[in-house]
Formats: sequence, C-alpha cells, structure tokens
Amino acid sequence: MLKERGSVLLEALIAILIFSLGVLGVAGLQANSIKDSADAKYRAEAAFLANQLVSQMMVDQKNIASYAGEDGEGPAFKQKWFEQAQQLLPNAGATVQVNENACAAVVTVTLGWCSPEEKEKHGGCAINEDGILYLHQHSIVNRIATQAICEA
Repeated sequence: MLKERGSVLLEALIAILIFSLGVLGVAGLQANSIKDSADAKYRAEAAFLANQLVSQMMVDQKNIASYAGEDGEGPAFKQKWFEQAQQLLPNAGATVQVNENACAAVVTVTLGWCSPEEKEKHGGCAINEDGILYLHQHSIVNRIATQAICEA
C-alpha cells in the first residue's frame, strides 16, 4: 500500500509535461505562421508595384527607354514609385531593364527586399558582382508594343 503513494501526483506531473510540450508546439507553429504571412504580404506588394510600373510604362510609351536603371533613376513617376516601394518593402531595391526591338520593348522589372532580421543575421543583403542580390525577389517580364518605336 505504501508503494502506491504519490502515483497520482506522478501521473499529473507527466500529464502537465505532455500538455506543456503541446502548447510549445502550437506557439512555434503560430510564430512560423506570422512570419509566412509577412512574407506573403511582401510578395503581394512586390507584384502590385511591378505591375504598377509596367502599366505606367505602357501609358508613357514614347519615354519607355528612360525607365531603365536602378532604384529611382529615371522619370518622376519612377522616383515616386520607388519611394512607395521603399515604404512597402523593407530594404527595397529595384532594377528596370528595357530592351527595344522592332515595334516592341521587352521590359523586366525586378524588386528585391530583405527583412531587418535577415539583414542583421546575414550582415546586410547579399551582394553579387552585378549589384545587389536581395534575399527575396520578384521579377515581371512584359512585352510592350510601342508605336513610337515603329514610327521611328
């Protein structure tokens, strides 16, 4: 009879341990969910911004070549657009390439960003020989038919 004393207490302690491990697991899943939600938000913002710039380039076909360059270089709209990108994406950078050919221009808009935590962890956004290679990138390639090129 004396050997069984405390067994209920031991069972309760084991149950509390198992419950605590479950709560820790759920907390870890919640933290990952919040991080993934922020990543999805940044990707959606990057897609919106890239499409916004390409749409403006379609409207401003005569000056399409002036949009080429990095970050805010180029027309006033692109400068305002890049300021908006910096507000919406952490540590944002942008590159626009314009390749003109017969009656069309192939436009590539690339937006890059890295979170403050990633920047601190890696000592900054990664840099390659072509310039800045961000940890996250979104690129859009679009072919814009331009009358200005055909008329020239």
